[in-house]
Amino acid sequence: MKFTTNWLFVGLAGILIFMAVVFLVVIHNLYATPIIVPTFAPAPGNGSSAKAVTITSPRPGELLTSPLTVEGEARGWYFEGSFPIKLKDGNGVTLATGQAIAQSDWTTAAPVPFKAVLTFAKPTTARGVLVLNKDNPSGLPAYDDQFSVSVQFKL
Repeated sequence: MKFTTNWLFVGLAGILIFMAVVFLVVIHNLYATPIIVPTFAPAPGNGSSAKAVTITSPRPGELLTSPLTVEGEARGWYFEGSFPIKLKDGNGVTLATGQAIAQSDWTTAAPVPFKAVLTFAKPTTARGVLVLNKDNPSGLPAYDDQFSVSVQFKL
């Protein structure tokens, strides 16, 4: 009987040691492993878009008149060769909307030149904003992006 009792204690001790090791491993992994939080595309604004869009015309400080030709390069902003563009006055009133059209193969990962012509009535404010929106056919906010530049009108 004594032989059986000793093995019973050894077995129970082994199970307790095994459970303690498992417990310590689980606790260690809970506190040693960083929690990974999923992230999405940057919020709309000029964060990542400043690297994806370059405007070569109009130049900074140029006084704008109608019709306005907007030219530059964009990377990854096109869908079917275009993306939306709009011109607003200082009060946020939309003066013109249009499409920036790719001037070469838009399916490349390299920057692609674009051109847009916006016709607008004489604005009532001296300042405004030119807004370029990444074309997002999915409609998912994670893929939205926007690039805005301040502009001055010739009154």
